[in-house]
Amino acid sequence: MKSFLLVISLCSLLVPAGLIADCETKEILIKVEEHAKLINDISFDFSQKITMSYGDYSYIISGKASFKKPNLFKLEYIKPEKQIIISNGKTLFTYSEKLNQVTIDNGLTDTDFAGIIRHVCDLPEFIKNLSNEYEISCREKKNGFYSIICVPRQTLENQKKIGAENEKIIFWISERNYMAEVLETKTETATSLFTISDVKTNTDIDNKYFTYKIPKGVRIISNE
Repeated sequence: MKSFLLVISLCSLLVPAGLIADCETKEILIKVEEHAKLINDISFDFSQKITMSYGDYSYIISGKASFKKPNLFKLEYIKPEKQIIISNGKTLFTYSEKLNQVTIDNGLTDTDFAGIIRHVCDLPEFIKNLSNEYEISCREKKNGFYSIICVPRQTLENQKKIGAENEKIIFWISERNYMAEVLETKTETATSLFTISDVKTNTDIDNKYFTYKIPKGVRIISNE
């Protein structure tokens, strides 16, 4: 649980010319950036359904998340098992109820964030990073959502990669708040559908919410 991700960027400046397929896509991403700058903190419920391509098998991950700039966050997993991941900006705590264990990671930087919510907290940078390997375009708005579609570039490396032609990432951007309320990821082996709901922004979350007191009697693992 030590590796984490995040995201944001200014489309017209941080995404090199030619990487975004059309002007409409650029306009949408600029609005995404403008709205992202206005958000100081955010909390939401999340659900992720992962369906395997073989065997007709699927499972669900769900929970609650909160984030406050620049690098405070808290993830509370409900399914498949109860778990808490929390950062006070310097130290990351991961608590597993099932294992009765807390893992402590020190020395976090401003780019260490919980990967499962990366695209929610900092969408523009996330898309900017994808643009190095993916062609990015958009579909016409439907039911109040813009869909930003990312498909692998036709590079020699991708041509050698098995199943690359089946890969696709789709961001469903809400016209209401210009956030990726749905993220769909397709690969050769699985499809993931990540959805957020009950979104609250700029509620001035107290920093104390991102502190963690280690329960008595748990096993402690420290990664210095």
